[in-house]
Amino acid sequence: MKLYTPFQLFTPEECEQIIRDTKELAESDGIAGGKYNTSIRNNKIFWIDYKDIEKLRNLMMDIEDYNVSWIQEPIQISKYEKEQYYHWHTDQSVDKRTSSRILTLTCTLQTATGAHFETRDHIFDLQQGEAVIIPSTAEHRALPPTNGTRWALTVWGMGDNPNL
Repeated sequence: MKLYTPFQLFTPEECEQIIRDTKELAESDGIAGGKYNTSIRNNKIFWIDYKDIEKLRNLMMDIEDYNVSWIQEPIQISKYEKEQYYHWHTDQSVDKRTSSRILTLTCTLQTATGAHFETRDHIFDLQQGEAVIIPSTAEHRALPPTNGTRWALTVWGMGDNPNL
């Protein structure tokens, strides 16, 4: 597995099942922008248990020069409707925790017009079931759909905090 290189992670049926599992949560369980700084994000997120977490962990553990030990659970499912976004940010914190996000895997479960995933050097128009892995230190964002609803899965490969 290579960083910044899209790959097929899930089949369309697997994507649709993850979305169905997420929709079983009450819509009110989705954390909307109100609990976050809305100048950075205003989409909804959900946290779900994923049955095949080892598949995701193994993908990230195979990437050289990154010491991923485990996967942060539960995993995050994001729902982006028209004009909902997640502006530029990084996923690695520099706080005093002993663990840190090392790698970020994001996968499009359902596409929507205009809803691209970007880093400062790449624009990804990920199709259903396609994923990409980036260092958690890389600035990235999710652009808002101009039409439709984008569903995405995000998982973090965790390891020792390199800042301690």
